[in-house]
Amino acid sequence: MIIAIALGIPLGIISATKKDKIADHVTRVFALTGVSMPIFWFGLMLKYLFFFQFSQWNLPYLPGGDRYNFRRFSWDPTTGFLLFDSLVFDHNPALFMDGLIHLIMPGFCLGYITLAIITRMMRSSMLEVIKEDYITLARSKGLSERIVIYRHALRNALIPTVTVIGLAFGGLITGAVLTETIFNWPGLGRWATNSILNSDIAAINGFTLLVAFIFVTANFVVDMIYGVLDPRIRFG
Repeated sequence: MIIAIALGIPLGIISATKKDKIADHVTRVFALTGVSMPIFWFGLMLKYLFFFQFSQWNLPYLPGGDRYNFRRFSWDPTTGFLLFDSLVFDHNPALFMDGLIHLIMPGFCLGYITLAIITRMMRSSMLEVIKEDYITLARSKGLSERIVIYRHALRNALIPTVTVIGLAFGGLITGAVLTETIFNWPGLGRWATNSILNSDIAAINGFTLLVAFIFVTANFVVDMIYGVLDPRIRFG
């Protein structure tokens, strides 16, 4: 989600402000590719290129799977968060970097789909907002384009985008089922897959309830953010 938000919102803004220019065309192709690709195929292609092919070409390659290099490091989980444990409890920067490198491919694979959705929504929202009268008024006052976009247009354009982000947050958990299976990741997604293969009904129900709870919580947080972005919205 950090990858998706950090890249999706700026790309959407650039695409809207550079409408029908090269930057807009490139961004739209990038976003369209993200929403069109099945996540399992994208994960396999990442592994094929950045792990298998790069290793064949004697180039620096990314790990093909697992949470960390268990042949090189030992990890006794304290909180279960490897990056946090490796720094705070184990005081092992090498393990931290190894875990961070193992995050790159599955993190980007899972985040790219959400990134594409956020980019498309941000672009369409920004295009609608910059046609409003108050944006024309701000420009007629002689304000710089940067102030007009980031101080006046961005807040209103973020409202529908935040809605998509809230829904996508829950979708990340369901997407993790395939991503974690492809990258042999010891997480909830692979656990759910194993539960389905083993016909563990209780575990499947538990995973379903967890995803539902995350969706409800994400939508509640989105409703709270609405009041921050738009002062006209009040909660009784």
